[in-house]
Amino acid sequence: MLRSDLRYDPNITPRVQLRELIEAEVNMLCDDDFIALARVAMGHFFYHPDAMRRELDKMNAQETVLERWLKAAKADGKLNADDVQYAADQLRSLLKGALFWPRVMCDDVCPKLPERNKLVDETLMMFSCRYLSAE
Repeated sequence: MLRSDLRYDPNITPRVQLRELIEAEVNMLCDDDFIALARVAMGHFFYHPDAMRRELDKMNAQETVLERWLKAAKADGKLNADDVQYAADQLRSLLKGALFWPRVMCDDVCPKLPERNKLVDETLMMFSCRYLSAE
């Protein structure tokens, strides 16, 4: 899970900070206990869609570390996003598509460190090209 103490720092380049956020997300998605818990929850909610909707609504109402960071970067003029929530969803979707869903649905193992680093680098590059201001 992302550390709750990760905060935007105007004295550190946004790219460096964003890398730390992405790495933390990748580490969470590679945690076997997290994946096991996600499978249990998905199994339960598959048969209780109303309960799943209520839980998703609660989760979506909470501001995440990533969303707080993106809002602060935008306020500092370092993020070019009209819709911070949409940008956060795009970033999470890139990572979940590569790590979460294959692990949950296909029982894939977490990639080795070189592949994980490549995923971090490529995700950072894609997101930076679209959303980060020139440094």
